[in-house]
Amino acid sequence: MVNRSQRAARTSRGRRRPPRWLALRRFRRQLTVGAGGLALLVAAGLSRAESLPTLVLSHPQRSTVRPTADQARFIGRVGPLARRFQATIGLPPSLVTAMAINETGWGSSELSVRANNYFGIKADVGEGTVGSVIYDTREVIDGQVVVVRAPFRAYRSLEESMQDLGTFLHGNSRYDALWTRAADPRASAMTLAQAGYATDPRWADKLIGLIDAFGLESLDTPVWLPGLPLPLGEGWGEGRV
Repeated sequence: MVNRSQRAARTSRGRRRPPRWLALRRFRRQLTVGAGGLALLVAAGLSRAESLPTLVLSHPQRSTVRPTADQARFIGRVGPLARRFQATIGLPPSLVTAMAINETGWGSSELSVRANNYFGIKADVGEGTVGSVIYDTREVIDGQVVVVRAPFRAYRSLEESMQDLGTFLHGNSRYDALWTRAADPRASAMTLAQAGYATDPRWADKLIGLIDAFGLESLDTPVWLPGLPLPLGEGWGEGRV
C-alpha cells in the first residue's frame, strides 16, 4: 500500500523515463527536415547505434529554392566537410559550401572533376597536393569578361582542396581583414571580394544569394540537446591569386 509521502515523491519525480530506444523512436518521429533547410545529426562519442544524436541544427534557414536531387547531394557532400574543417578554414560552413557551388557549378566543372579543385585556387604561387593543371578560365578585366589560360592547383580529393583553402587564405596577408568578420558569412563574402579573391564584381552577391536561396546558413547553427554529452571533437571558375 502506497502512503502519502511515497505518492508525493512519485508525483514530484514524474513518470519513469522510457527506454533509450523508445526515446530515439519518438525523437525520429518528431524530427522533420523540410525543403527549407538541412538538419545534420552527429553521434560522435556515443558507443551504441541506438543512442540519441548529440548535435542538431536549430531553426534552419528557410530556403526559397527546392534543390534538385543532384544539388541536394552536392550540399550533403560539401556541407559536412565544411563543418569538419571549419577551424582549419576559419569561415562559416555556409559560405564555404556556397563558394564550392559557385566555383564548380554544383560540382560539374572540369577543374573540380579532374583536379578536385573546388575553390578555383591558382598555382601561380604554390601547387596542390598532386601538382597543377592548365585550364581556360573566365575573368573580368577592366569590366570585360575575358578567357585566360592559367595554372590551377590539383588535389587528390575534395577534403584536400578544402584544407588548402584554409592554408591559402591564412597564408596570404591580403585577407588579414577577413578574420575579424569571419563569423558572418555575408560579411565574409564581401570582405573576400574586396580583397580580390574574385574578379567577378557580382561574386559576393552570388554567394549570398546561394546562402539565402538554399538555406545554407542552417549549416552554421549547432545547438546541444539537453542532458547529452558533447561530441568528440552560375560558376565562373576563375582563379584565386
